[in-house]
Amino acid sequence: MACNHINNIAYLLCVFLLGHVKGEYGDSCITREDSCNVVNGSCYTNNNISKCSCNLNYYTDNNMCNSVTELKPTGVVIEGTPTSSSVTIKWTVPTKDAIQSFNIKGNGPNIEKTQLNKNFRAVTIAGLTPNTQYTDIKVETVVKTDRNPSLIVTSDPPFINFITSKAGYRETCVTPGTDQCDDTNTECVDIGDGNGNKCYCKEGFYTNNNQCFNAAELKTIIAGIIPKTNTATVSWTLPSNSQFISSISIEVNGIINKSSISNTATSSEITGLQPGTMYSIKVISIVNTDRKQNYEVKSKNVSNTTNPGKPGPLNSDNNYDTTKVMNIGFVKPTGGVDKYIVQITGPGLNTTFTQEPTTNSITLPANTLQPGRQYNISIIAVYNGKNSAEFVGVFNTNSRGSDPVKDLNITNINSRSLTVSWSYPDEDMGVLTAYILDVKIGSECIQQYIYVTDINNKPTTNNCAGVTPTYSVTDLKAGIIQIIIDLLPYINYTLIVTPYNNVRPGSVASKSELTYIEAAGEPSNLNVIEINAKSFLVTWNKPSLKTGPTTYYLYLYERNNLANNQASQLVKTHVVQGFDTEEYRVNDVVSYWYYRVELQASTAAGNSSIKSIPEFQTLPSAPGKVKNLAIEKIKGQYSIAKVSWSCPNDRDRNGVIKNYTLTSTLEYATNMGFKGEEAAIEYTAPTESRVFVI
Repeated sequence: MACNHINNIAYLLCVFLLGHVKGEYGDSCITREDSCNVVNGSCYTNNNISKCSCNLNYYTDNNMCNSVTELKPTGVVIEGTPTSSSVTIKWTVPTKDAIQSFNIKGNGPNIEKTQLNKNFRAVTIAGLTPNTQYTDIKVETVVKTDRNPSLIVTSDPPFINFITSKAGYRETCVTPGTDQCDDTNTECVDIGDGNGNKCYCKEGFYTNNNQCFNAAELKTIIAGIIPKTNTATVSWTLPSNSQFISSISIEVNGIINKSSISNTATSSEITGLQPGTMYSIKVISIVNTDRKQNYEVKSKNVSNTTNPGKPGPLNSDNNYDTTKVMNIGFVKPTGGVDKYIVQITGPGLNTTFTQEPTTNSITLPANTLQPGRQYNISIIAVYNGKNSAEFVGVFNTNSRGSDPVKDLNITNINSRSLTVSWSYPDEDMGVLTAYILDVKIGSECIQQYIYVTDINNKPTTNNCAGVTPTYSVTDLKAGIIQIIIDLLPYINYTLIVTPYNNVRPGSVASKSELTYIEAAGEPSNLNVIEINAKSFLVTWNKPSLKTGPTTYYLYLYERNNLANNQASQLVKTHVVQGFDTEEYRVNDVVSYWYYRVELQASTAAGNSSIKSIPEFQTLPSAPGKVKNLAIEKIKGQYSIAKVSWSCPNDRDRNGVIKNYTLTSTLEYATNMGFKGEEAAIEYTAPTESRVFVI
């Protein structure tokens, strides 16, 4: 019989009345080791209530206490193959009410799970990290026992170890930039689409059937460029997998010229180009990638030039003088030009030639075209081997003046006049209306004669500004003879005859002649300056008119001796060349002497009168040597001697001699106990020779 554990007092009373009876599982008990009749059980007090309960590490099953090791998970394995982000773990364990839940434990990110349903015998764990080592994976059974509501029973080793695979395309990955993707052309990245980190194609790669391919495979190849002046047509070859191209653009010199071209197109026209300009062109494949961006794949660069612009029109002033080099001006086209192809057709000419683009004109040599005609001109600009559109225009040549007069001749030349004559030109290019005769000295016009057929039809000329012309009405075809007067001697005159027709002045004829010389003009203001002892300077003014090559003769007179009262002896003639010379220095004259000069100008035609000035005297200088110096002994006198000399000649005195200085030195006295000494004695100068005793 057992005592019911209604309450502690009743239970203890029952035990006392019945004596010591062991309780069954769940019965009240007293805390004695033998108070319960439960295998693997004993009396256990919890919250002041003592009952027969299972021992520690035992669980209750149908009022029997069984070891919790019976609930240890066994056969723990991985079901299937771990993926990049998940693994399925399965195990075996009896089905018991004491099992509360299961736990998964181990090393690795996101591998541990707790409070798995007690009925689970397998679980798939998601959110794992791709390409990651997981170790020591075990399963725990959470068991409810009488003494522990959550007793953990762990599966036995060996524990599970595994490595997650790399993530495939668009599969979840964890850490951007790490090696978690199974395709080398993919990478772990969050592209901002709200799906978090996944393995997407790398930048520059596109997707084909969940595989990533280099977008460079979608590069087009430019097949050709057909340029025009302001546009060009670009053609290209598409890649074999062009369906992955979303659209095509064309880049010109680094700037998009045209976009949104169909991915099936193989050519397109670009616009807005400049004529005669080099352009660098690329065709761009626009590719949509995982990065949600328009990725550009550019073709190789191809350069080409547009056609040059059309030249022209001609300048508004397009009348040209055929007698000069003609520069036919035109408007240069926009852009580069290597050369121009020019064709000129018209009277007497049909020629094609090239012109360098250094100037905006077409150059033609003088006398290439006929005067007074119209010519057609075609100009084509060439740049980089490409031709522009052809410009066609017309220009005119000026009507030409008359040929020069014939037989221009100068006769009857003298010093003050000459005669000029000429005859009618061979070709007057119309009807002559006038001749103009200009008489010039160098570039200065001094006379002008105008011959006309009608005094009311006089040509306008400014060839002789400031000169009043002489007009004559005459028959121009009869020839002209004109005497030119009021000329000057020894002048080179140029006579220029210009014929005039009803269009313009004609070609000139000219001839020059030198008028004859005349006798020399009169020099003036003869003078002598800068007089010194040995020279003096003679000056004069040249004649007012140069009548020919001029020579000046300077005559030098002097006194014969001091007794003469005038310089009348001609001692030298100095020849001085050059009309413009106006001075001459006379050297090597005698000091303190009297001279006189005369001057005469001379040409081959005659001399001027002789000009003279009064006598003048040169300045004094040191006198010359005395003459006849002699020393004479006096017989019987041993301490005195006689010295004599004569005064210098007149031309050697160089002035008035006032005194002499006699200097003597005693010689041969070295053995006499005293030295010879120099002694000087001054004597008043005599007018003639003198004898002194010393």
